[in-house]
Amino acid sequence: MHELTRGRNFEPSSRKIILPEDVGQIRKGLKGKKIIVASGVFDFLHPGHVSHLEEAKAQGDLLFVGIASNEIVRAKKGEDRPIQDQEARAKVMAAQGCVDYVVPMSIAPDASFLELITPHVWARGLDHNWEDIDPKTKLVIVTNNISVISTGGDSYRSTEIIEKIKEGR
Repeated sequence: MHELTRGRNFEPSSRKIILPEDVGQIRKGLKGKKIIVASGVFDFLHPGHVSHLEEAKAQGDLLFVGIASNEIVRAKKGEDRPIQDQEARAKVMAAQGCVDYVVPMSIAPDASFLELITPHVWARGLDHNWEDIDPKTKLVIVTNNISVISTGGDSYRSTEIIEKIKEGR
């Protein structure tokens, strides 16, 4: 047992972080469990993320969260992102009580992440809609009978918060 956890009744959050190649083995042991996935940048957690994750977890038994790689984030958000590297973002995510597994992802397409885990439900933030989903991902969703839900009613956006910080507000 790690020195910091001696005498305490909790699992170190690092045990929740799993590699994509380990998902299949873990998934096999979860027969009969309703699996939920969420994925994203999660550059720093804000109340919108917390609502999103808690609502997602409420939909099933286990919540897997995919964390986008630094390269994917830069391509999507710009050269000044991410604020925190993937390892830091995964560690913070793993410390969330509603999250069961964190999967650092190096793949960009949602289809690959969904095929990897084959969840029952894919929880997406309210700022995403069906029209934003690429055709390959839609095919994976339909073929695997994955429900797609929107969660996280709070109107927080990391990009807007970062801009406020830059502006000194």
